[in-house]
Amino acid sequence: AAVLLILSTRRNRAILETQNETLETLVGERTADLNESRGQMRDILQNVSQGILTISRDRTVNSEYSGSIPQILGLDPSGKPFVELFGEPLLKERVSKFIHALFDNPFMGADMFDSANPLRSIVYFTPERKVAHTLSFGFARIWKDKAVDKILVIIDDRTREAELERAVKDREKEQSSRVEKLYQILNLEPEVFRSFVTESLESLGFIRRRVEETLQGGKAEETLRGALRDLHTVKGNARALNLDSIAQRAHAVEEDIGKMVEGSAFEPSQLEAILLEIDSVVEEISDGENLFGRILERNNLNQAYLQVVRNKGAAGADGMTVDQLLPYLKE
Repeated sequence: AAVLLILSTRRNRAILETQNETLETLVGERTADLNESRGQMRDILQNVSQGILTISRDRTVNSEYSGSIPQILGLDPSGKPFVELFGEPLLKERVSKFIHALFDNPFMGADMFDSANPLRSIVYFTPERKVAHTLSFGFARIWKDKAVDKILVIIDDRTREAELERAVKDREKEQSSRVEKLYQILNLEPEVFRSFVTESLESLGFIRRRVEETLQGGKAEETLRGALRDLHTVKGNARALNLDSIAQRAHAVEEDIGKMVEGSAFEPSQLEAILLEIDSVVEEISDGENLFGRILERNNLNQAYLQVVRNKGAAGADGMTVDQLLPYLKE
């Protein structure tokens, strides 16, 4: 009986050792699989262009986040309260209420919290306020045991896209302004507009010299008051001719010089800014002059074409026939 007991014990021990070895092998394989999965996830997080992070129930940012997060946010957010990433008190309050609702309001559906999201598109400043990004934040719940365990946050840096949108809008505004200016010019007599351009450019050149004299130590207040009078004349003439864009630019310069005279502050940097504003008025008038010249050139060409047609295709003094002139006009 004793021998049988010993043999049985040895047999059970061998079975247990085999089972332990099998279990250790399975645990090792599972651990390797988990490590490989974690490594793959780390690779994804380090290389994805979007900012990805999670918020724990204590409202702090967890330590695992995508590699682009420090660049986008300008800091390491690990362990920091999520709301502290934002500087404006009002925005902080809105974000705090929103995150609270995501964790604790189970009736708040995806559509509802998308529309309530206060961070759909914001201008975000890095902590030193040296760099501004246009960021879009998206949120999703991570559930565990029928409760929200974490909040997944996905951040898109839309800075370049926003810059392009602004550039397109600025271009459209510029084109609209030129069309309006062209319409206004077309309603003027050619000689009236030419006279306005000549007188205005002469006045602006004189105004510019006055400001330059002030920069070089001239009598600031007296010189700038003279510049104000000349600017007022340019603005008044532009308004009388309904050249609104020119009048508006002249008015802006007039206001800025007026503020300097009233405050008796004639800093070089302010005077240099005034010079740039004067140049912008000159550019606006010169652009109108260029448009006007092109209109007259096209009108003269059309008249020349009609004259050639009346000559039944025969060349005029320039030797150009109707067949040669028409393609040129279409260009």
